[in-house]
Amino acid sequence: MDVKAIAEQLVGKIKGDDKLLDKFKSKPEDTVKKLVAKELKTKLDGDAIKSIVELIKAKLGIDGIAGIASKLGGLFGKK
Repeated sequence: MDVKAIAEQLVGKIKGDDKLLDKFKSKPEDTVKKLVAKELKTKLDGDAIKSIVELIKAKLGIDGIAGIASKLGGLFGKK
């Protein structure tokens, strides 16, 4: 499975549905698992789901500056 293609497909669905976007923001991994199962009729392992979540967040601009700052802080041993 092409993780990038799956993420692209799901971004369109999530952008077009405010309720789905709210679910994704609150529980991104659960939302992606359900969408993949429903839309693609398949299951993916945890690493693939995490990769898809990160790609979707990047496409949607979720995490923004706060998420980037948090990740950078983690690089330097700060939280």
